[in-house]
Amino acid sequence: MVLIVMLIALPLVHMGIPWLLSHWGPHHGWIAGAPGLINKLGLIVVGCAIALIIWITTTALRHIQLLPERIPIGLRPTKLMQTGPYARTRHPMYMAEMLLWLGLAIYFGSLVVLGTGLIIVILAARFVIPREERALESQFGEEYRQYRKRVPALVSWKRRPSEADRLL
Repeated sequence: MVLIVMLIALPLVHMGIPWLLSHWGPHHGWIAGAPGLINKLGLIVVGCAIALIIWITTTALRHIQLLPERIPIGLRPTKLMQTGPYARTRHPMYMAEMLLWLGLAIYFGSLVVLGTGLIIVILAARFVIPREERALESQFGEEYRQYRKRVPALVSWKRRPSEADRLL
């Protein structure tokens, strides 16, 4: 059942909704009903989003072995993920979603898709992410506070020193 959701339902929702929204306006850059060269570049961004989702999934699967045999069922994580994409951004799923909407907006040449994606990002940044971070801080305490100091919420525009830099 989980495999069906991962391989069929999620892509249908996450790519189907932008596709449907793209029909509410013109497809900028499209020529004779087909995407132009600039529009096709959006597929590179979509590919990056898909690659990030695969990286997130494989990181999570590697950590399954580290979990206790019995864990309470609930929405609260039992382990603070800090490796893989979680070492680069505290919210890689939101980053992947942003990339997906941006790439599809470029591909469809749709201002409606772009605007909807921006609204989703603003709502997540304003309401969802702060709530999640408060919950993580209350659950993991100092470990989460240190993680938050080290890793940006979504994107860092300044270069962070690597382990090799710290050794110099």
